[in-house]
Amino acid sequence: MFEFTELSTATKTEFYKALTNQLYTLLGNEHDLIANAANLSSLLFHTMPDLNWAGFYFYKQGELVLGPFQGKPACTRIALARGSVAPPLNSAKLSSLQTYTNFPGILLATKPQIPKLLFQ
Repeated sequence: MFEFTELSTATKTEFYKALTNQLYTLLGNEHDLIANAANLSSLLFHTMPDLNWAGFYFYKQGELVLGPFQGKPACTRIALARGSVAPPLNSAKLSSLQTYTNFPGILLATKPQIPKLLFQ
């Protein structure tokens, strides 16, 4: 069984290595996408400092649909042409949007505190 432990490491590299180790232990042999997304959201939300939202959107029928998350309420559906998720999603690249509050078409409910990562 997984036991949550606070991560206190000196460098980002050490932090992410410890986080990855916790993730492997947490997910174990579970293969369900929703269960793993829910647990990963919780792990990220509770271990990363100054994070106000961690979660997933799933691509369904030409739009992004909200999946498991931790944090403040979020948009339930996002058209691919809107917001900060469209360019990374359409380019098949991992992106870190350092200053995405100035991004054209951003859908913003609260002021973000750190960059978010977008995966396809």
